[in-house]
Amino acid sequence: MNILERIDRRILYLVLLLAVAYPLLRPFGLSVKPGPDSKQVFRVIDELPRGSVVMVSFDYDPAAAPELDPMAVALVRLLFSKDLRIITFSQPGWELGAGQADRILRQVAVEKGKEYGTDWVNLGWRAGQSAVILPAMSEDLRRPMNGVDMYGQPLVNLKLMDQIRKLSDLQLIVGIWSGTPGFQEYISFVYEPLKIPLVGGTTAIGLPVAKPYMKAGQLAGILGGMRGAADIEVLADQPGRALTVMDAQSLGLLVILGFLVLGNIGYLVTRWRGGVKG
Repeated sequence: MNILERIDRRILYLVLLLAVAYPLLRPFGLSVKPGPDSKQVFRVIDELPRGSVVMVSFDYDPAAAPELDPMAVALVRLLFSKDLRIITFSQPGWELGAGQADRILRQVAVEKGKEYGTDWVNLGWRAGQSAVILPAMSEDLRRPMNGVDMYGQPLVNLKLMDQIRKLSDLQLIVGIWSGTPGFQEYISFVYEPLKIPLVGGTTAIGLPVAKPYMKAGQLAGILGGMRGAADIEVLADQPGRALTVMDAQSLGLLVILGFLVLGNIGYLVTRWRGGVKG
């Protein structure tokens, strides 16, 4: 066991680095069993009629993108694969969320052959307070947006907007949240007065805060962090970044566990030998 005692810690760091990096380059495709919450989110989306219009609220910024981008991509892919139409919006305070929406929707729209104005529209964001903006959108979707989309195009010129005049015309709201404002504002100002079904996802650390709202029936489903994104990829049979990251995370944890086991074996053997000599 003297060999274990002489191992340079930098070698351990290198082994851990390789264990995490290799699956990112060549995923193993380790089995992921979706949880009941993820299945509920999938079920709500899967049961929508083809052609339904869904709002996706991008309420996060680049700081949360490493964790929430894979979830956003997985959800948008699922929506487009079900032939659903998407309107994106970001609540006041999440001005960078509109950019996240633009990047992800353009990427997935190219993959799925979807066209802007017909299959999806990005409303961008508006300054102010959700307590004012969301109720205004419930009465007239165009008025708070000043009649234009994120790119300055008149909403009356976009075919998809002919189907939607106000929030109550939507069949579902899907939120991707990393803080405040987030799902609580949608519950207070949209779900409670209009009863539009609300599902979404949040960071892993935010999941315990959101779960009670699901149990209360105010959220129809909630995803948590990278694991939630991986679950959706499995359920939709569309492997993506989340499953790759789960491979890396799983192998990295196994290596750490292996180090702990070897370290403890070495400690016990050294202690035993010391006891024999004494």
